[in-house]
Amino acid sequence: MDPPPTRTLRFASVEEYLRKLHPEYEFIFSIKESAQARWHYTPKDAERTPTHMIENAFEVAKRSDQQKGLEIMIEGRDAHRQ
Repeated sequence: MDPPPTRTLRFASVEEYLRKLHPEYEFIFSIKESAQARWHYTPKDAERTPTHMIENAFEVAKRSDQQKGLEIMIEGRDAHRQ
């Protein structure tokens, strides 16, 4: 079976990509606000809290999209590949 033809989609950020194509990861973006309000984290610590989760979600979502024939490009992040 031939793979589907590749189609390239460009996004300004990983957050934009996940919000538009993978709303199932939306909860990750509310963790920063919860960390500050509920757990009283400092802004710096609250910023770091979802970072690894976002990176992991991005890698999983990008692999899934590649299997569907989509190439995902993030501005600044993929500039070295162009």
